[in-house]
Amino acid sequence: MSDVIATKAKLAEAIQRLRHLKDEKDSLEAALKEINKEARELQERSIPRMLEDAEIEKLTIAGAGTVYIKQELYVSMTKTEEGEAPFYGWARDNAPDLIVDYIHPARLKSWAKEMLEVGKPIPDNTLKATFVPTATLLRR
Repeated sequence: MSDVIATKAKLAEAIQRLRHLKDEKDSLEAALKEINKEARELQERSIPRMLEDAEIEKLTIAGAGTVYIKQELYVSMTKTEEGEAPFYGWARDNAPDLIVDYIHPARLKSWAKEMLEVGKPIPDNTLKATFVPTATLLRR
């Protein structure tokens, strides 16, 4: 009987520890979500706007690093009301090397960036591509 009591005590302790860890994980994930949101706002909006307004291309701050603007490309496929992505049909005919079992987002981004850099149009009714000025911070 004392083995059962000892086992239940150990089990209760392990379950309480798991609860504590899960609660702490949830709290940290929520905090990380807020940190990412604020960092994104600074990186994609506030700092690029301030650098542009001040006509500064690159700035080094002691203890923080060097910041400059780099054009990041964000690409997503447009979808019909039925949830289909017409870009697949366009890609089968015009860029078949993109088609495998699916189009990996990094591959699509790379392809779209290459097309835009060489001045080739991308199908604007099936694909959205936007360069977003993003502050890049290098640690010194």
